[in-house]
Amino acid sequence: MPDLDKLQKLWDLTTDEMKKRVTSMAVWQAMEAAVVLDFEEGPPPALVIGFSGENYSRSGHLQVPDRRNLIEQIMQQITGRELTFRMVECGSREEWKTYKVLEEKKRAAAVAMHTGQATRQADAAAAPGAAAPGADLSGQAVQSIEDILDRAYKMFAALPHRMLSQSRARFVRDAANMLAAGEGQLAATGMNPDAMARAIDRAIDRIAVWGECESTTVALEYLRARDRLGSGQ
Repeated sequence: MPDLDKLQKLWDLTTDEMKKRVTSMAVWQAMEAAVVLDFEEGPPPALVIGFSGENYSRSGHLQVPDRRNLIEQIMQQITGRELTFRMVECGSREEWKTYKVLEEKKRAAAVAMHTGQATRQADAAAAPGAAAPGADLSGQAVQSIEDILDRAYKMFAALPHRMLSQSRARFVRDAANMLAAGEGQLAATGMNPDAMARAIDRAIDRIAVWGECESTTVALEYLRARDRLGSGQ
């Protein structure tokens, strides 16, 4: 069992260091609102960071790539090892026990679905012009889920009229398409299906934060894009 008190201390030290390097009060408040719920072996190993429902919107401030990278860099400086983190809408360690059971069931279903379609996805992604609509991968090979998310965030940062619901909806659709197309490239590298399912789930959550919508909405768009890739349409 992980020593959660020590891991919380690590997060608190990281928060203190972030306050020295980042002037954004919103980032400080987001880190202060978080509680360490668990530790997951990698690669790379990750802290599971929870936010209560009323505070979960704050997590978006920590999803911005340069802030996430800085947090990870600070944790590595403190511990001497590579660490990352993922965030969930879960306000306490007791609540996390129930949440984790549901998460494992969802992950198992995703693995089962992915295992049956991974080969078709990889073939479709490798075919000329096979990317789903809006999935601009810039002709570059995808090596990790962060490659996809970095491109998705750049698309979000350049989004015109970001306050309009229809603009965010287009972003969610295009980011989900990009995720589905990039997943095919990751599958072609032989990435473990369980690791793939975890990575895709984290990516869906992050896109939902940027798009200010439910994760289920992003997941539906992602599944539709996957189906199009699988059928070769």
